Amino acid sequence: MTQTAELMPLADYLYGVMSQLRPLPPLEVDLTGAYGNVLAEDVAAPGPLPAFDHASIDGYA
Repeated sequence: MTQTAELMPLADYLYGVMSQLRPLPPLEVDLTGAYGNVLAEDVAAPGPLPAFDHASIDGYA
């Protein structure tokens, strides 16, 4: 039994696979159950953190 299948270029194979993928819908979970997930949108702090100047002496490191 002989096989006549030829190898497909990697770029063509990846294009075929990636073109079939669809993003999953966002899922709302509690913070304690979110471990291992990816954020669906950016999270912004309500203000600067810390809300005060933290250095005791400016310009000294």
